[in-house]
Amino acid sequence: MKHLYSALLGAVTSIVGSYFISFASACLGWLHFSEGLWLVYVSLVPSVLAALALSLSDNHVRHTRLIALCVAFFSVALAGSVGAIAVQSARVGFDRVNAYGYFTWCWVYAAVFLPLSYPLARLLQRAVLRFREQPGCAPD
Repeated sequence: MKHLYSALLGAVTSIVGSYFISFASACLGWLHFSEGLWLVYVSLVPSVLAALALSLSDNHVRHTRLIALCVAFFSVALAGSVGAIAVQSARVGFDRVNAYGYFTWCWVYAAVFLPLSYPLARLLQRAVLRFREQPGCAPD
């Protein structure tokens, strides 16, 4: 049950985070608000996988911040590479997608967005750990 709850939390985090980033970018004049749906498509699977990874980590591990940092970094890198390639391939065709560019720059995006992704990962980690500590939550 906790893994299903974690996957649901990851999906909600992806949707809310994508639309928040899209709204903030639209207010600053960087992107159109309609790009929020593209961000949801790109980040949904990596966010769910990140939440599942956080639910699998032990709550008694001393390095929970390091785990959240790694999950935040690699989920953005995954979204910036495989997620973006998959969504853009569905949109314009794989032959028109610069896959090499996505794989090259995903690590830079992951580092740049770390100040945003790390607090989200910590918040998600705390929510998953709190749910695990609830009475009546059967361990999986």
